[in-house]
This record gives sequence, structure tokens and C-alpha cells, in this order.
Amino acid sequence: MPIFWQHLHEKHKSERLRRLKFYACAIELLEHSPHEPITKIDIDNQSELLHRFGGTDSGGIVFYVQVKEDRATGEKSLISIFPEK
Repeated sequence: MPIFWQHLHEKHKSERLRRLKFYACAIELLEHSPHEPITKIDIDNQSELLHRFGGTDSGGIVFYVQVKEDRATGEKSLISIFPEK
């Protein structure tokens, strides 16, 4: 199971629904963002980069999308989508 879906299923049902509301916006943000993400080396795994994109939905709610990247292969995986608290 891809990392994002595994991570999502670990959350309480209400939290899953709250995050899934942003799924379509998150995909659009990743495909079309004109802005560079905030990127840092994962402190728990030096061989990975963590990218955080910020966006807003059509209602003006701020949300974030996190993607990890394997530094050796360049492979990227969606890991989390969440609204600003």
C-alpha cells in the first residue's frame, strides 16, 4: 500500500475525512504549483529529502502536502496532506 494511504488509515475516521477533503487540491497543487516547496533532509533518514508544499483550497483554507524523495534514486512519494491547524 502506498505510504500516503497507509498513513491515512492510521488516523481516526474523522481525521481521515478532514484530510481527504484536500486530496484533489493537493494533487492539483503538486502538478501546477509555481512555488518551490520548503525542502529539508529527513533527520531520521539522511538518504531522504522532505518537501512541503503549501496551498489554499477554493474556500481559502490553508493546507500542506508533504512528499518524500529518495536522494539516491529521485523517487518521490506522497506521504501526507493536512489542513493548517
